[in-house]
Amino acid sequence: MTTHLARYVHRARDARRLSPQALAALLGYRNFDKGANRVLALERDGLGTNDFLARIVAALGLEQATVDALVAVDDAIDRMAF
Repeated sequence: MTTHLARYVHRARDARRLSPQALAALLGYRNFDKGANRVLALERDGLGTNDFLARIVAALGLEQATVDALVAVDDAIDRMAF
């Protein structure tokens, strides 16, 4: 299931014309494929640690308030699903 956060991160990366591997390099990964897989997991499922998300926000220059709002929306949807 794609989350609001996942779509936002994907659109931001795409707008900057960064491949998942290029973003992984910006995040400091030495193994670009491993980093790219984490990026893609976040974009596909909204999965990632708070630290990883903070690094994505910084690397892409995202607005923290927007990210926080999207996380809240996704959390509310998850709670309604159960």
